[in-house]
Amino acid sequence: MGAGRLANKKEQVFGGRYVLKRKGMPGRLTALLLVLYLLAAFLPPPGKAVPAQKHRLTILFTHDLHSHFDPNKIVNEHDEVVLLGGLARLAAIVEREKATNPGRVLVVDAGDFSMGTLIHTLFRTEAAELRLMGKIGYDATTIGNHELDFDSSGLASMLTAAKASGDPLPRLVAANIGVKPDKANGSILKQALDSYPVEPYTVIERAGIRIGIFGLFGRSATRDLIWDEDILVENQVATAREIVKQLREKEKVDLIVCLSHGGTQTEGHSEDEILAEEVPEIDFIVSGHTHTILKQPIIKGNTIIGSAGCFGTHLGILKLDCQPGERPTLVSYHLEEVSPELTPVPAIAEEINRYKKIVDREFLAETGYTYDQVLAESDYNLESYVSMRENAVESGLGDLIADSFRAAVMKAEGEAGDYLHLAVHPLGEIRASLTAGNLEVDDVFQVLSLGQGIDRTIGYPLITCYLTGREIKNCLETQSTLAPVSSKYSLQVSGIRFEYNPNRVPFDRVYNIRISTPDGGYEPMEPDKLYRVCASYMTAVMLNKMGSMSYGIISATPKDKSGRPITDLTQALVDADPHRPGVQELKEWAALADYLAAQPDLDGNGIADLPTKYRQPEGRYRAVPSWNPVNILREATYITWGVLAGSVLILVLCTLGVRGIARRMRSRNKTIEV
Repeated sequence: MGAGRLANKKEQVFGGRYVLKRKGMPGRLTALLLVLYLLAAFLPPPGKAVPAQKHRLTILFTHDLHSHFDPNKIVNEHDEVVLLGGLARLAAIVEREKATNPGRVLVVDAGDFSMGTLIHTLFRTEAAELRLMGKIGYDATTIGNHELDFDSSGLASMLTAAKASGDPLPRLVAANIGVKPDKANGSILKQALDSYPVEPYTVIERAGIRIGIFGLFGRSATRDLIWDEDILVENQVATAREIVKQLREKEKVDLIVCLSHGGTQTEGHSEDEILAEEVPEIDFIVSGHTHTILKQPIIKGNTIIGSAGCFGTHLGILKLDCQPGERPTLVSYHLEEVSPELTPVPAIAEEINRYKKIVDREFLAETGYTYDQVLAESDYNLESYVSMRENAVESGLGDLIADSFRAAVMKAEGEAGDYLHLAVHPLGEIRASLTAGNLEVDDVFQVLSLGQGIDRTIGYPLITCYLTGREIKNCLETQSTLAPVSSKYSLQVSGIRFEYNPNRVPFDRVYNIRISTPDGGYEPMEPDKLYRVCASYMTAVMLNKMGSMSYGIISATPKDKSGRPITDLTQALVDADPHRPGVQELKEWAALADYLAAQPDLDGNGIADLPTKYRQPEGRYRAVPSWNPVNILREATYITWGVLAGSVLILVLCTLGVRGIARRMRSRNKTIEV
């Protein structure tokens, strides 16, 4: 073989491959053909689009954080206590996602970021929730109903404190809630909303994607407002349609995100599903308020609905492909558990500890307690927060709370006080449970964390008043008739025993009521006798709402010991320290804390022990289903007798009507025969 032939067939390396040069083919042409060959090998088949990674967006979302800065004590399926959540751990996931997808991450929240732990005692002065969310990197949040728990002045103070801090803050969007026009002049809330500012929507750009974000306040959240004299909530659907139109036509956004404090549920047709159907232009709804955990998103047309549960135990992670001019495509959706394996972000953990010290100094100092102080210990878990809301029945925790109220009142008043026959507390005001192990001050506060007193200090105060036996029976019908519809009306009681038949006429199902006596026994309750009752201030106020729901059947007029109506409930407040000037409000949470700390130390380790009697419900009331006529009519009131009389009347009229028709038919037939 000659040298020329060798030159024509010489093997050359090109791009890691050996190429045989053909005789007479220029080297450049060979290289060009090879490049085209390689490109063809890596191109997708015709008809398949190449994913545009530059338009990929990750949305991280939460809702209903309720001031839960620390990890939550959660009981798992093995009845073991695990610590889930914690904003320092959640921040670690946010940092990871932002590092993995730089410039392509949006972090949002759907409201109720406050109210639930001792941290929220700093709501007005420190605005700890918004400031920490800003430091974690939240882009936007909205207003939930619990942001108004300290009325409009409380929200105004919080917004003012947040802005004055100079810290990075999330944008606040709220499209359908504000101040009533006739209350706007001089309103400190309106001034604070304008100053922050709280706006209907905001537009944020990520990786060339224009994202329109707006907030909505739901119908259920509106019903749950405690102080609403100056608050205006406009129609959610109508508002959403208007905002969506502005975002599409005026702002030219590529993606629309709604932060809705409306809610979803695992069964039935929920608010945010209706919203998605009525306003299909929304691309993604973060659904807050109902604390729902959606392991898979709800898809309504082109709208995705996500919900990540409460208290920051999970972080929602949604990934979308957002092509210009097209609706986004769902790439993935999952809820990541904020687990103990995550390493907390040191700066966030340090900030949380700083706020705890402020709580000790500014709120707890007068009580003699500290944030992490151990009050008692338990060798068992009480019913979980979730299970109590799924079962509208008596609970061991409810028994404990009601007992603590009676004990606190009797302790405050001493021998000079009148006998307290019973205490009652609705499940809706219980916000957490207690688990095995040490029970710290914040654990106990979480159980009864809602509200403020007449003195505007944190926590609902206790009141006492007198009701007749008949009125007490009417109130107990809440358990028999309203609780099966909504568990928040389930009653937890102390000092009373009763039964109810769920097969009886609504609002007349309770019977066999026995009430406590000063000698420690129980006796049948008399309809016209006055009995002393203890409840929270808010429970007493809520009687009016329950009265409207029951068409006036559930009604009670608070009275003094002489039977005179109490028109101002502030006159019924319990004085925690009669030796000091004025009324020192006896708070729900403090009553429970003192009661736990006063329990005996059974193992000699210097810590009080939770009594075993609260391991399960004591059986203070029970449902006894029966169709036996004797049980249906046992101790029946005018309600049952009225329904029975009406039914008989209808039956008689129907019978007479049928007979009349039969006579006419017979008469007509005779006429035809003739």
